Amino acid sequence: MFKGVFEAQTVVAASREEVWNYFQDPVQLEEMTQFPEVEVESSGKTEAGAEIRLYLYFGIWKTVWDSVITYMDAPNAFQDEGKKLPFPFTGWKHTHTFQELGPLTGVHDYIEFESVVPAWMVKCFLSGMFKSRKAFVIKQFNKKNKGSSAF
Repeated sequence: MFKGVFEAQTVVAASREEVWNYFQDPVQLEEMTQFPEVEVESSGKTEAGAEIRLYLYFGIWKTVWDSVITYMDAPNAFQDEGKKLPFPFTGWKHTHTFQELGPLTGVHDYIEFESVVPAWMVKCFLSGMFKSRKAFVIKQFNKKNKGSSAF
């Protein structure tokens, strides 16, 4: 068994309230995740105790990811933990934090994971996925707040 930590940061040209509200709808994962394709089944609310089921599509292979929101501190942070995880994961804890940076908002993802493959392999996959998500989220908020920019 391998353990690892992965972190990603995004700065968004929007208020913390706007960004927080965006991330409170689990269905946003369907739009922001390019690969794998994601389908979300949830109550539509991100609150402590809420369960979220993701169907992940890797071409012809479909798998399920079940998680629960274990911590909520609106509008600062929330955490999800994996309950039923697909290969290669055996453990998953993902903390999302939101920091006000004047007119901008910092989004920080901190992921602790366990897997049956070496951590560097998982980190390579997560790096690509979060790079794509970052570009999508920045673009979304730039559309909403025309003329704004994020770095």
